[in-house]
Amino acid sequence: MTGARQTPLYDPLSHLVYVARGSDVVTSIVHGKALMRNRKVLTLNESRVLEDARNWAEKVRGAVK
Repeated sequence: MTGARQTPLYDPLSHLVYVARGSDVVTSIVHGKALMRNRKVLTLNESRVLEDARNWAEKVRGAVK
C-alpha cells in the first residue's frame, strides 16, 4: 500500500476495495492457510488450471460458431 496509486492513504479498507488491484497481492492467507506466497500459488497446479481454461475456451468457441 505504498505505491503511487495508493498515495495518499486515508482509509486502508476503502483503498483495498477501490484502489488495490490483483497485481498488488503478494501473499494470500485464508483461515490461517497460505494459498499464495510471494506471488507463487501453493494450492493449485497453475499450469494445469491454465491448460483447462484454454481447453474450455476452445469448446466455447466451437459451440458459438
